Amino acid sequence: GIDDLQYLFDRAYEKNVSKKENEELDRLSQMTTIYLSSAIYDLREYQKDLEKYLNYIRMEDKKIEDKFEHIKIDDILIDGKSSEDIGELVIKDREMLGENGILLMSATVDKETKKLLTEPEVTTRGFIYVKDSMEMIKEIKRISTEIIEKNTTPKYVDYNQIKNEVREQLSKYFYSETETKPMIIAVIQEV
Repeated sequence: GIDDLQYLFDRAYEKNVSKKENEELDRLSQMTTIYLSSAIYDLREYQKDLEKYLNYIRMEDKKIEDKFEHIKIDDILIDGKSSEDIGELVIKDREMLGENGILLMSATVDKETKKLLTEPEVTTRGFIYVKDSMEMIKEIKRISTEIIEKNTTPKYVDYNQIKNEVREQLSKYFYSETETKPMIIAVIQEV
């Protein structure tokens, strides 16, 4: 180690070294030369790298800043295989579905009598677990049936009014019960 090297150098300075110590001193001297050469090479390489990086930074007011031009861009969302813009409305719908889920209410009305053939069907995804929320499902069906019957006459079914009211009334009900606002889709069909 370093202590051995120092000892041998001190002894060589005194010019009072044995042949074995002289050989050891030569070996250590060669190793030191190789080590120093390697260290000098590493320092030169480091200096080259440092000079290369200095082209990309500048020092101002004791702060290091890069010299690159910065361009502000927004996030880009890629939909499937297409890299075209999918639109803010689609993104908002997906966020709403991801956060609150979806409820689909579908009902079938008789073409001749304009009466409900069966009670409305309710399907949910990401909103409530149907088996654990049977009371809520019954209330959804009751509210939907009331709205359909209120907006139906023997000659006319106001589909748009039904869809809007179902969305509005169920949205209020869900928020009061669960404090969520799932996407609500109402489908009314005549058979």
